[in-house]
Amino acid sequence: MTPSAPHAHVVVRTAADEVVLIRRVRHGRVYYVAPGVEVGPGETPGGAAARAARDELGLETAIEEMLYAQVFAGVDHFFFLASTESELDGAGIVPARDDFELGTELGGSYEIALLPLRALLGYDVRPWALAQRVTRM
Repeated sequence: MTPSAPHAHVVVRTAADEVVLIRRVRHGRVYYVAPGVEVGPGETPGGAAARAARDELGLETAIEEMLYAQVFAGVDHFFFLASTESELDGAGIVPARDDFELGTELGGSYEIALLPLRALLGYDVRPWALAQRVTRM
């Protein structure tokens, strides 16, 4: 069995001190995740995080720093903080993608969400350690 490619995720902070995450609804549960993609061949995790912001959110960003890393189901996941001056464009619906999460997590809905940074710990953000790290910024 070949190891899975690492994944890079991005938490985008806006000029209005909000963070852009994905609102996930599945089996009646609501939680928030950072958009992410597989790191491509020859691509850095930071470069992949910028691509996730562009592809999943439609935002051009500047990657500031790596916030957090964890291994989940045998796959390395890297989470980056990014800033943007651009505005969200579109209805906020993220198309379903097979590689968005593990196969057991597919189904339900994905929607772009703007959450106030000061209230982030009041939301079910996954992984929780990421939310704690973001609020310390």
